[in-house]
Amino acid sequence: MSLLRKSDFPTLFNTDVSDFFSPMSVFDSPVWRSQIPAVNIKETDDQYTLEVVAPGYKKEDFNVEMNEGRLTIEAESKTSTNEERDNYTRKEYSVNSFSRSFNLPQGIEEKDIKANYKEGILNIALQKTAEMKSSKPKAIAIN
Repeated sequence: MSLLRKSDFPTLFNTDVSDFFSPMSVFDSPVWRSQIPAVNIKETDDQYTLEVVAPGYKKEDFNVEMNEGRLTIEAESKTSTNEERDNYTRKEYSVNSFSRSFNLPQGIEEKDIKANYKEGILNIALQKTAEMKSSKPKAIAIN
């Protein structure tokens, strides 16, 4: 019995197509990752701040909701062009959207959540309650 190298087998698909069908290749691709915006989370003594990096959107494209301790950030942007010339009509459109949800810790003042979108970054400020501000980390003994 002889061993054959992979290149010795006849292929029906080129490597790009066969890679598409491999597990997780779609979700690991740079195209897929670029559609889910990066989020930075900062914590200070008074608040948490979420920075959602989402350039290309307008303030009106966003929907931010708080429901039962879960913060959901959604955005959808639609663009379309229509060009008519002598012998043809060209129509193009695109839709970009995303949705991210975060389970927030107890002790967030839901009525004091503020959001601001500027220069491609959505900032969301989550104020801590007085109890959360005064609580200190508790050391846990390891047995």
